[in-house]
Amino acid sequence: MLNNLYEKLVANIDRILNFFQVEYTNYNEKRRGICPVHMGDNQSAFVLYPNGMWKCWSNGCDSLYGPSIFGLIRGLLSRTKPTSKKETINWCYNFLQERQENISYDLNRQWIKINHVFTKNISNTTSNLTKIVENLQIPSSYYLKLGYSKEVLQKYKIGLCLDKTSDMYNRSVFPIYNDINLIGYAGRSINEKCDKCNLYHDAECPLPHPAYAKWRYSKGFLAGNWFFNFHEAKKHINQYSSCILCEGQADVLRLEDIGIHTALGLFGCDITDNQRLLLERLNCLNIILALDNDKAGEAAKQKLTEKLQNTYNISYLTFSGKDVGETSINELRDSYNASYSRYS
Repeated sequence: MLNNLYEKLVANIDRILNFFQVEYTNYNEKRRGICPVHMGDNQSAFVLYPNGMWKCWSNGCDSLYGPSIFGLIRGLLSRTKPTSKKETINWCYNFLQERQENISYDLNRQWIKINHVFTKNISNTTSNLTKIVENLQIPSSYYLKLGYSKEVLQKYKIGLCLDKTSDMYNRSVFPIYNDINLIGYAGRSINEKCDKCNLYHDAECPLPHPAYAKWRYSKGFLAGNWFFNFHEAKKHINQYSSCILCEGQADVLRLEDIGIHTALGLFGCDITDNQRLLLERLNCLNIILALDNDKAGEAAKQKLTEKLQNTYNISYLTFSGKDVGETSINELRDSYNASYSRYS
C-alpha cells in the first residue's frame, strides 16, 4: 500500500528537501552533505540515493528512523518533536495533498518491507563488482602490516586496489556478499587520518570529498541491508546458536584469525530493521556484543542491548584495546571463551 506513496515522494524529493531547508551537493546521482537530522559537522556524512534510500555515516540516523525516504522524513520531523511512523505517513499525504488511504494494515511490517522493495534492485545491479575484486593485490599489504594473517585475508579476498580509475584506488577492499552472491565492496583508505583536516590522504589537505573518507562503499550498496560475513558465518551461527556482533569488517577478520567463525559486521554501531530480519532467519539464541572501547561504542552497547535483550541472551566481549582489531589474539580468545561458556 505504501509503494505508490513512496514513488510520489521520490518524484518530489527536491520539494521535500527545500521544505526542510536541507543543504546538499550533487555527486554521481547522489545528494551529499551534513546529515540534516542530527546536524553534525561531517560534510559527506549524509547520502541520499536516487531511489529515496539514505544513509547517515557518522551517527547512524538512518538506523534510528529507517533507511527509506519515510525514515528520512521522520527524522527531519523529529528535529522539533518526536514523530511516530503513523504521524510521518500522515504528513506525507498532507504534503503531497493526496487523499489518505486507510492505514489498517501492520504499519511496522510495511515500514520494513518497503525497504526491501526499493533496495533489492540497487544491491543486485552494482556494476563491475567482479572485475574490481579480480584486479586486487591479495592479500592486502596494509592489513598484513597490522598483523592479520595471510590465510584469512586470502580467504576473504581482501586486497589493495591500484587502479587509478577506480573509486577504490589506494584502498584495501573488502568484498561483501549476501547469502551467496557478491553485492558490493567496502574500501578502507591505506592513509591515516590527518590531524589538520580529519580526512585520509597522503599529500596537502584536500577539500572534503568521499575520496578522502576512511571508508568508502561501492555505488548503490546500502550497508544497513546486510552484515559483513553473513555468507560465511550463517552456518556456524546455526550450529552454535550464537553470534558476535562487531562494528567493522576488520573486527570480523581478527576473530577469524583465532578460529571464531560466528562474527557479523554491522557496518557501524547500530543494527537496522533489515539486519534484525536477517538474524531472525538464523537459529540464533545468544548474541555477544564486541563494540569499540570508546564513548560511541559504550552508547551503542547500551542501545543494542535494549533492542535485542527481549529476543536474545546478551553478553559482552571485553578487551583492553581500542577495538577488536587492536587487541591481542590471546586476550580475545580468553574473553570469548568466558563469554561463550555462559551458553554452553
